[in-house]
Amino acid sequence: MPTQAMPLSPQELTAYQEQGYLIRPGVFSTHEIEHLGAAVEAAVDVADQEVAQGETYFLDGKRFVDTHQCTVQFEHTPESNTVRVIEPVHVLHPSLNALLDDPRLVVPMQQIIGQQDLALWTAKLNLKRPRQGSGFGWHQDSPYWIHDCTHVDLLPNVMLALDAQTQANGCFEVIAGSHQHGMLPGTADGSQLGGFFTDPNAFD
Repeated sequence: MPTQAMPLSPQELTAYQEQGYLIRPGVFSTHEIEHLGAAVEAAVDVADQEVAQGETYFLDGKRFVDTHQCTVQFEHTPESNTVRVIEPVHVLHPSLNALLDDPRLVVPMQQIIGQQDLALWTAKLNLKRPRQGSGFGWHQDSPYWIHDCTHVDLLPNVMLALDAQTQANGCFEVIAGSHQHGMLPGTADGSQLGGFFTDPNAFD
C-alpha cells in the first residue's frame, strides 16, 4: 500500500505559522518506528567504525570527529566515547535516506514554504542515551544557518521522535511564537560556540 501524503489542514498550517511549531502524533506506525530505531543504531555503529580514521578536533572542550561521510559529536564528559550527534546521518543507512522522500514529510514541507521543489539542508541524528545524554541550551537555528544561507525563513525543521518524550527524560522544548521576534542575539561569553546560544536576556 502506498504511503499517504497526509497534507496539513488549514487549521494546522495556521497553528504552525502562529506558534512556530506543529506536533503530529501517530504519523508513523509502531512497526515503522521500531524499524527506524534499528536503522539508527546501525548508523551509529557505522559512524563508530569510521571515527578511528577521522579527524578529531575540540570546540569549547567538546570532541568532534569529521569522517569521510559525516561529523560525529561525543558526549561532553571527559574521554566519553558515547555518540551524541551524527550529521548528516541519512548517508549511513538506506532507511534513513528513504525518509527524505517520504510524502508524510515532504508534502507538509511543500505547504509550509509554498514551493513544490525541495532541497535538503541537513539530516541530523540527536541521541540522548539514558543517564549519559547531556542537555543543550536555549537556541535558535538561524544563527547556525545564516552564515551559509540567505533564506533561513524557508528552512523549516522536521523532527521524528523515535522514543517517548517526557519531562522526566529531558524532552525537546520550544517557546511558542518566539520565531516572530526574528533572530535574537547570542551569548557573548567568550566561548567558541557561545554565539549560537540565545542570550537569556533577549527572551522571556
